[in-house]
Amino acid sequence: MIFSRRFTQQLLDLLQFLIILVAAIVILVPIYWIVSGAFKQQVDIFQLKLLFTPTLENFKIIFQDPYHLEEKLLNSTLIAFFTVIIAIPLATMAAYSFSRFRLKGERIMFVTILATQFVPAVVIVLPFFILFRDLGILDTRLALVLVNLSLIMPFAIWMIKGFMDSIPIETEEAAMVDGSSRIQVIINVVVLVHSQFPANSLLSVCRRMTHHLFTRPGPARPTAHRCRTCLASSRTGCR
Repeated sequence: MIFSRRFTQQLLDLLQFLIILVAAIVILVPIYWIVSGAFKQQVDIFQLKLLFTPTLENFKIIFQDPYHLEEKLLNSTLIAFFTVIIAIPLATMAAYSFSRFRLKGERIMFVTILATQFVPAVVIVLPFFILFRDLGILDTRLALVLVNLSLIMPFAIWMIKGFMDSIPIETEEAAMVDGSSRIQVIINVVVLVHSQFPANSLLSVCRRMTHHLFTRPGPARPTAHRCRTCLASSRTGCR
């Protein structure tokens, strides 16, 4: 009986190990295939080869004409940076108001803000295009920053409000008793002491990177200082 129980336990452990191994293979093989594609020669990409002769030629090509990856990376970095720099402070102030103050119609306002997340991005492409065309900011980074703000702000407000609701209000009251102003409480207690803003910033950047509907590559040989992204459809084109 003892031998039977020990054998059964070993069999279960082996089965568990095999399940984990299979799951790891299923998860890691696609990742390996994607990463290895960067080091494959063109003839190897379309063949089912796990072993191949690696090359770094692909990394040289993407920085040459007509790809110029460095320009696309610069655009994405600048747009993501300014989007987060503007969105997080504004979302923090809005979330703090919803979390700490009792406002008339605050539930309706908060639900309305969240409801904008259910609007498909394709619905707002044309209105944004007409607006930016009239303002003369098509094919600029500013246009993309404004679009990203409209898409990220509701998400950031919702995330930060949930975080602020978990902070005991007594900590803020203690700071105000010691002479801190409301702004000092927000900065010193909410932002610095109980800081989860790096995580919210990272999530905002990730959401920004997934919105490709509003951008498309510019011409293969852009002029100097030309932004290679535009808010337009393939039929409309960049200016």
